[in-house]
Amino acid sequence: MNALILINKPEGIRSTFCVGAAKKKLAGLKVGHSGTLDSTASGLLVLLAGHATRLSEFVMSLPKIYRAEIQFGVETDTYDYSGKKISERGYENFDEKIFYDSLFSFSGVRLQTPPAVSAIKIEGKAAYKLARSGQDVEMKSRPVFFREIKISAPFSKEKGTVELEISCGRGTYIRSLAHDLGKLTGCGAHVKKLERCRKFQS
Repeated sequence: MNALILINKPEGIRSTFCVGAAKKKLAGLKVGHSGTLDSTASGLLVLLAGHATRLSEFVMSLPKIYRAEIQFGVETDTYDYSGKKISERGYENFDEKIFYDSLFSFSGVRLQTPPAVSAIKIEGKAAYKLARSGQDVEMKSRPVFFREIKISAPFSKEKGTVELEISCGRGTYIRSLAHDLGKLTGCGAHVKKLERCRKFQS
């Protein structure tokens, strides 16, 4: 069998677990993925089986569509809800004009610094393993592409959250986008909920 397998990964499950489960079901076949999805995120995970694994680079290069709920007022070391709080300034002074001006400046190609808690390799070791062992991890900025950012739910004065739909290219971290928006608005932010909706866009 040669196939692309589309999985609706639930929150709390690692992408590597899904690959391992598929290998057990498809004994004897090579199985890989076309880009991992954080365990704290849910949604589309594309697995490749058999000769389809040769398409990995092509599938990874396709645009990805995410829905993200961003919580302002609290900054974490992982840039999402799973991390340790490193600042809590509240969102009472959230400036919507600064937010909207900042948000739309992200469109196109820009430099982004990935979170230290990520699967990016540093001298052959995953950055998250180094960070969680207490080592200082210096992440290098790299170019990423935001095709489109839409506001699906405006800033909530009750919860301090904004919901976005983001179309972006390979290697983009939505957690870093949330972190950067928190810095620009001066109150800190992290990803409260993240779902990958699609990996293909017409």
